[in-house]
Amino acid sequence: MMSEVKVELEDLEGIGPKTAEKLRNAGICSAKHLSLFNVDELLNIVDADERALRRALAHARRLFMPIKAVTASRYGLRDDARLTTGVKSIDSLLGGGLRPKAIYELCGQPGTGKTQLCLQLSVTVQLTANKGGLNGKCYFMDAEGTFSKERVKAIAERFGLDVEGALENIYIIEIMNTDHLLHIATSDLVSSVEKGVKLVVVDSLMSRFRSEYSGRESLALRQSRLGYVLDWLIRIARLYEVVVVVTTPVMEVPVAFASSTDRIRPVGG
Repeated sequence: MMSEVKVELEDLEGIGPKTAEKLRNAGICSAKHLSLFNVDELLNIVDADERALRRALAHARRLFMPIKAVTASRYGLRDDARLTTGVKSIDSLLGGGLRPKAIYELCGQPGTGKTQLCLQLSVTVQLTANKGGLNGKCYFMDAEGTFSKERVKAIAERFGLDVEGALENIYIIEIMNTDHLLHIATSDLVSSVEKGVKLVVVDSLMSRFRSEYSGRESLALRQSRLGYVLDWLIRIARLYEVVVVVTTPVMEVPVAFASSTDRIRPVGG
């Protein structure tokens, strides 16, 4: 049975005050947060006894993760929440809006509205459920300097929200490199999700990867690290039931006998 009550690190089997302090210094804020990790990941960031960490992880997973299968008739009974994009045609295509526990990728050429939609979502997530929102906050990871307070203010006014209140409900962090992105995803992001964040935005996911891993010789490493970041975003989305949106530019690839449309692919695959 999964717990809905916040459990402190010290409440877990095998975790004493000293180990709890080490975990918090590493950015792990709660027992639920700890359950996202595997033991090898923890040993890479914390100098602690492996057996104690294994006991703590087993305890945390019993509390926060499903440990028994359910029948298909019962699966997804709580899966009815949707986040409106604020665009009726897009909501219609998505069956009512964006679904928590999922990642959505917005792909397109520069100027096609990817960032604009993300800014709009950072506002609509704050709406109440009867208006298509999740009554939550947004965590905006800005890798390209695209976030605009002025645009958010205009959007908030259009949706009838208090402008200053809307801005207070959006956490923004500038992403400097891929190591920074992964560090934030495994630490401060989760801490903020536990404080009411229901939407996570990464704009743009590939920005830092393209600049740091250029050339064919770096492709395998780039894709491996990209996959690991996405894996962490999926873990967070599923465990905390949040919506994750990432933006990605597109590029034209040479494909024989293909139309110009078919040659357009998302950067990063």
